[in-house]
Amino acid sequence: MSRHGRLLSRAAAPALLLILAACAPAPLLRTSSAWPDRRTELQSLPVWSLSGRVAVAASGRGFSGRLDWAQDGAGSHIALAGPFGAGALRVEVAGAEVTVHDGDGAVVAAGADAVAASLGFDLPVRELRYWMLGVPAPSLAAAGEGVEVLDGNGRPVAFNDAGWWVHIEAWTAVAGDVLPKRLVLERPGLKLKLAVDSWRLGALHTTGIAP
Repeated sequence: MSRHGRLLSRAAAPALLLILAACAPAPLLRTSSAWPDRRTELQSLPVWSLSGRVAVAASGRGFSGRLDWAQDGAGSHIALAGPFGAGALRVEVAGAEVTVHDGDGAVVAAGADAVAASLGFDLPVRELRYWMLGVPAPSLAAAGEGVEVLDGNGRPVAFNDAGWWVHIEAWTAVAGDVLPKRLVLERPGLKLKLAVDSWRLGALHTTGIAP
């Protein structure tokens, strides 16, 4: 499986926008500030963590399990485990460096393709730190590229980034704010469903993440 999915053609984007707009979620808990400013705020959020679940469908194969994510500045700490903790892996991202550890802490893969080599599918960990917050990566916004679909309250229903479409299906209240509750990530041959059970802003979950 190639590491980068192909982008949806520009010609198909307008039709998709109409479909997504028709399926926009119900009004959110509060009206957001102007989206470009809010997008920048979320992209710059330094410390947060979440605990949830992930389900993956990749070329006829499937995986489901727990997901714990802790973002501490530029460092991402991700723990994945199947039912009853089976197949536990921990992914550490520090800038361009990616390292995957097994459940005992031993390094099983390192480098740009470490996640794909360990999981059998590519998890876009560098971009996913932003997608979990409901925003595209800063590089995409800075380039003025991509498509974003916003609802009536100015929050995204979907956007494309790095060859993926990210659909935000539900939001939840978090410390006076609103953050994604359920997301679907899609590219040809690969689909991820993410459900967040709990968020923490300015603090880190430690379960399943600590070395």
